Amino acid sequence: MSLRRVPLSLWLILAVYGLLALATSLIVPLAESPDEWDHFLYVRYLAENGRFPIMLPIAEQNATMEANQPPLYYLLGTAVVGWVEMGEPAEMALNACFSFAPQDTGRQHFYWHEADEAFPYQGNALAFHVVRALSVLLGAGTVALAYFLGGQVAGGAKKTGLLAAAVLAFNPQFIFITASVNNDVLTAFLGAAILAQTVRVAAAATWRRVVLLALLIGLGLLTKFALLALWPLAFVALLLSLLPQLRLREIWPPLVGKGLVLAGLPLLVAGWWYARAARLYGDPLAWDVHLQAKGAQVLRTSPLTLADVAEFISLHFRSYWGLFGWLNVQLPGWLYGVYALLLGLAVVGLLLLVKEWWAAGRGLPFWRRLLALVMERVAFVLVGLAVTAVYVSLFRYILTINWSGYQGRLAFAAAAATAALVALGWQRLWRSFKPLVDWLPVALGLLAAGVLFGTLPTAYPRPAIYQTPANDAVCARFANGLLLEGFVGAAEVLPGEETAVTLYGY
Repeated sequence: MSLRRVPLSLWLILAVYGLLALATSLIVPLAESPDEWDHFLYVRYLAENGRFPIMLPIAEQNATMEANQPPLYYLLGTAVVGWVEMGEPAEMALNACFSFAPQDTGRQHFYWHEADEAFPYQGNALAFHVVRALSVLLGAGTVALAYFLGGQVAGGAKKTGLLAAAVLAFNPQFIFITASVNNDVLTAFLGAAILAQTVRVAAAATWRRVVLLALLIGLGLLTKFALLALWPLAFVALLLSLLPQLRLREIWPPLVGKGLVLAGLPLLVAGWWYARAARLYGDPLAWDVHLQAKGAQVLRTSPLTLADVAEFISLHFRSYWGLFGWLNVQLPGWLYGVYALLLGLAVVGLLLLVKEWWAAGRGLPFWRRLLALVMERVAFVLVGLAVTAVYVSLFRYILTINWSGYQGRLAFAAAAATAALVALGWQRLWRSFKPLVDWLPVALGLLAAGVLFGTLPTAYPRPAIYQTPANDAVCARFANGLLLEGFVGAAEVLPGEETAVTLYGY
C-alpha cells in the first residue's frame, strides 16, 4: 500500500483513532486493563536485567506472570523505554474492595494509585505511558491493514476498505486495548499483516512475497501462540495461487520449494524461543508451568457445558466491543443491543452476497461450482478462514481455561479480518443507500467517542482515584451503604491509651 495512494479519508480515520486512543491512555490509570501490570513488568525486567524472565510454577516467585509469553512485544517495549530511569520499586497494591462484578457499587479500579502517577510523568509512570504510545502506533498500523483487507474482500473497492478501517478504528474495546500495555496489540497488528500478505501470495506467489510472508509468520510466532492458527493459511494461499496457472504435474516443484520456505523460515526466526521453552520447561509452549502458576485462577474445573458456551458468547461479545477495566466497567445495556444489531445486519449482508455468488455458478456440478466461487473470491475465502481458524483455536483454549479465556481481545489476531467482513456485509446490505454508507464511519467515530468519554472518566475520577489509604487497606461493607477502605493509626497502642484513627471510605 503506497502512501501516495492512501486516500485522505483513511488519514482522517487514523488521526481520529490516534486522538481517541491517546486520550484513553491518559484517562485510564496505570495497569487498569487486564494483565497490563504483568505485561509492563516483563518490559521492565528486560530493561533492567537484559535477559528474559523465567516462568516458575509458584505464582509469588515470578517476576511477571507473563514470563511464558513469546518476547517480541516486550523487546519492542524495552527498545522505546531504554532512556527512562525506572529506579523506584515496581509495586502496586491491590484494591481490597475491587470486584469483577460490573454491578458492584465499590471502586472500579483494581489497584490503589499514587499521586506520583499523575502528570508530569516520571520513572515507572513515564515508561508505562511510552509503551502505551507504542501500542497506539501498532493499533494505527492494524487499522491501515484493515483498510487493505476490506478493499481486497470487495474486489478492490476503496469504500469497503475505508468502512473496514472505521469499524476497527472505532471499536471502543479495540481503542481501549491498544491504549494499554498488552501483547494482544502486536498480535492484532501481525495477525492483520500476515493475512494481508497471505492474500497477496494467493494473488501471485512470487519468491519475494513468499519470503516476506514466512518472515511475518516467524515474527508472529515470537509474539503470541494465537498466531499459530494463521500459519496453515499460508500453504492454502500458495496452492490457490498455483492452481489456475499450471497443470497438476507442473505444480509440484514451486509448491514444494516455496512450501519449504513457508515451513522452515518461520522456524529459523522463532524456533530458538520454543527450543528454550522446551529446555526450561520440557514443553515448547510452556503450557504446563503456566497452568501451575495461575492454577485455580484460570483452570476450568469441569467439562464445558451449554451454559458455559452461552456465557462465552455473552462475555466475549460484550468484551469485544466495550467491557473496560478488568471486565467490570460495562456499557448501558442498550448500547450492546446497538452493536448486536449492527453485527447481525453485517451477517445478513454476507449471507446475501454468498447467495449471489453461488447463484452465479448455476448449472455447474457442485464441486466445480464451489471451486469457481473460491477461485473468484480468494481474498474473501482467506479472510473468512482466518476468522474461523482464530475462533477454533480460542474454543480449544476455553476447553482448559475458565471464563478468563472468554475475553474479546483474545480474538484480536483476527480483528482486522473481522472488520473487513463486517464492512463487506454492510456494503452489500445498504448498497442502494450510498449516503448512509458514506456517513457510517462518522457515526461509528462519534459513537466510540461517546462510549469512551461517557464511561471511563466516571469509572476513574480524578483526583479521587489517587486518594490512597496511607497504612492498611481493608474492605468492610456496612448495611447503610458505607464502604470502609482503609485506616491510618498508630502502629502500637498501650492498654488504656487513647489514639486517633483516620478512616477512609465512602
